[in-house]
This record gives sequence, structure tokens and C-alpha cells, in this order.
Amino acid sequence: MKVTPLDIRKQTFRRTLQGFSRDDVMAYLGLVADEMEEIGAENRTVAEKAASLEFQLASYRDIESSLKNALVAAERTAEETRRQSTREEEIRIREVELKVQRIVEEANERIRELKREIRELEKERIAFLARFRLLLDAQVRMLELRGEDDEEEHMRRVSDLQSELWKELESDQRDTMAKKELGALEGREKMEPRSP
Repeated sequence: MKVTPLDIRKQTFRRTLQGFSRDDVMAYLGLVADEMEEIGAENRTVAEKAASLEFQLASYRDIESSLKNALVAAERTAEETRRQSTREEEIRIREVELKVQRIVEEANERIRELKREIRELEKERIAFLARFRLLLDAQVRMLELRGEDDEEEHMRRVSDLQSELWKELESDQRDTMAKKELGALEGREKMEPRSP
């Protein structure tokens, strides 16, 4: 049975002849009742504080759970960011490798073109030297013919031969210059940077 301070105050006792002093008993019961009221008040205060602390503890547990979840999410995000960064870096490296490969291929192609042009120029040089030797031979023949009797006819033939040879040389030189200009133009077009 639960006893309240009010129960203590209202408690009555049987009277006996040799019993305790009624006033002392009532005074003592009053003290006990007062003490119980204070204890009850303290208990209520403690219970309120305990409830408040329980509420705060629950709130702190919620915060802790949120922080743990945020930490896990941050770790996942960091890991995903690292993976994404690695993928992007690999893509950039591959793009650079492709650009370098394209540049090397273009440079090799230009080298092949230059070698072809050098071979063509070498052929033209050999052809020019051959024609020049023919011209020299013709000049020598003309000089030899000068010593013969019909010098005027020989001089006319020499002059015609010289004119023909010079026309052929000039025509070859024009063709050579046109080829060189065309090759230079094509080379400039190929060396111009292409838009990616």
C-alpha cells in the first residue's frame, strides 16, 4: 500500500493508558509528512529532469545517426568523385594520345610527301642535266660545223637548233616551277591546323 503525506497527517492511533504523548506523535507525523512532501517534490523534479535528459539523449542519438548517415554519404560521394575523376583523367589521356597519334600520322604523311617531292626534283635535275648536255653537244657540233665551207647555212642551222633547245629548256623550267608551286601550295594546305 502506497502512503502519501496526506495519509500520514490523517493517520489516527488507538489510545491506551500508557501510550505515547499524542502531541509528540502528531508533531513527528507532521515532520514525516513534510519530509515526504519534499521527497515527492524532489522526485518529481528528478523525474522531469530525467524526462528532459531522455528527450535530449534521444535528440543526440538522432543527431548521431544523422551524422553517421552524412559521413557514409560523404564517403560514398568522395569515392564516386574519385572514380569519376579517374574516368575523366583516363578519357583526357586517351584524347591526348589520339591527338598525338594523329599529329604523328600527319607528320609521317608530310615526310612521305616531301620524299616524293625530293625524288621528283631529283628526276627533274637529272632530266635538266641531260638536256643541258644535249645543248652543250649541239654547241660543240655547231662549233665543229663552223669550220666547214657553208658557214652561213651552218650558222642558220645552229641558231635554229639553239632556239629549239632554249624553248624546250624554258618549257621544262616552267613545268618544273609550276610543279614546285603546286607542291608548295598543297604542302601549306596540309600543314594548316585542322579543326578537331
